[in-house]
Amino acid sequence: MAKNKMIKLRLTLDVDYVPHGVSKASLKNLLYNLVHRGLGDGMLTCETDAEVDSWCNRVEEREA
Repeated sequence: MAKNKMIKLRLTLDVDYVPHGVSKASLKNLLYNLVHRGLGDGMLTCETDAEVDSWCNRVEEREA
């Protein structure tokens, strides 16, 4: 049986907010939690036989 080859993928999501009084820290936290909720709900593999070997995420500010 052939050894499975690791596949490395990256998802980039850029969001432009009009904050209407919501702090930058709160908005960053919402994006961070979006990733963790998806992980907790199994959304990286869904109903497939794939398994997540490792992952990382960061929320950073970019120039407007």
